[in-house]
Amino acid sequence: MHLVQAGALHTLVGSSVAMIGRVCHSFCSLLLLLNLPVCSGSSPGLRGQKADKPREQDGVDATCGRVGWHSTKRQNRIVHGQDSKQCAWKWQVSLRAMINGTAQHFCGGTLISEKWILTAAHCTAFLNDCKMSKMQVVAGGWHQKMENNTDGGIVTRGVRRVLIHPSFNVESHFSMDFGLLELDAPVPFDDCVGSVCLPTKDFPTVGTNCEVTGWGTLNMEGAVPNVLQQGLVNTVSQDICAEQYAKDNQTITSGMLCATGATGQGVTDACQGDSGGPLVCLEGERFVIAGVISWGHGCGDANYPGVYARVASGLEWIEAVLSGKIAMPEEPSSSEVNFHGHMWAVVSGRCSIDEDGCVRSPGYPDQYGGREKCRIAVDTSAAMPITVDHFATEAPYDHLEVNCVPYSGKKGPHGIIPNSDIFWLADGSMQDSCVS
Repeated sequence: MHLVQAGALHTLVGSSVAMIGRVCHSFCSLLLLLNLPVCSGSSPGLRGQKADKPREQDGVDATCGRVGWHSTKRQNRIVHGQDSKQCAWKWQVSLRAMINGTAQHFCGGTLISEKWILTAAHCTAFLNDCKMSKMQVVAGGWHQKMENNTDGGIVTRGVRRVLIHPSFNVESHFSMDFGLLELDAPVPFDDCVGSVCLPTKDFPTVGTNCEVTGWGTLNMEGAVPNVLQQGLVNTVSQDICAEQYAKDNQTITSGMLCATGATGQGVTDACQGDSGGPLVCLEGERFVIAGVISWGHGCGDANYPGVYARVASGLEWIEAVLSGKIAMPEEPSSSEVNFHGHMWAVVSGRCSIDEDGCVRSPGYPDQYGGREKCRIAVDTSAAMPITVDHFATEAPYDHLEVNCVPYSGKKGPHGIIPNSDIFWLADGSMQDSCVS
């Protein structure tokens, strides 16, 4: 990708996987070296015992974990699950992004209070202000087509802020894969919308029967269901799960939980598009969230259980956020940035500004991996049209957002005058072979 402010001189060398680009402020060279991590054929993909007593939670509805119109007969399909009943899993939400003017599901999430959604960090870690402003959280839904949810109150909310667990680590294959979304307004609880209970710290034990739900594909790269799916799985010994994944050179950490199930049709498992959704286990008449759908080796593989973020491991952080003890780190607004006479300035991420006022990618001239982002504040009073000399990114995974419009592939923001902050995102998690 090579973008320059009007009049700048520039050169570019590169390819679709690793390339050098320059985005310059004035008669100088800004270097962006972009690299999308490549998943091997055997790499696992991101997806999305009972508690002694459901936890009493400050600010959480006392009826947490109580299902809506739910049959007591627990059956199976997500991969090999079945259609759920409308309003049964009242804490399940759909995270939706605006694509070509339509809100489309991309991950699941779980209501843990009237204002907070628990989801996977890998679903939300790379949201910026542009994406967040266009994101929707749909509660009370069952059918992906809103008009087909005939019996329940559909509630749609925006997102006020996103927090990611500080120990979330993509290098350890998504250990502590927790994200929390604060809604822009509370959702009213009723027969179709409610919260799940949080677990105790030793929850769950091996062999616990649990339910996994979501709108993910019915098999690897398969069809997407219209109706929320549910499937019955059992938690698996940590040692057995770790031994299985060690064969694929993958590590199961203490922040992870494994579960799998089986029916006459095959293995029950979460799959692509289920990421961020809940793994819940029944205690009496209430459900407690044990895991957040995270990753696995394919979908429905008998040799590899599904891997979930173990909620008990993130409980202290979750409760600290809900109680207000952990605040969102504040980035400076553009009006507070010292631009040092340039049109832009890097305010977050590992990008940098060189002595000529040019933005450089992290570690330039060496490559950097995916799943990185930068925010580049723009002095709109000094903004000039962008001239694109060369633009080539791995579409649609790596993209530049100018004026909240994403540019990827070979389509760059030629002639665009930035009127707001610019965002760069190298999102390796979006590869089909690596994500659910």
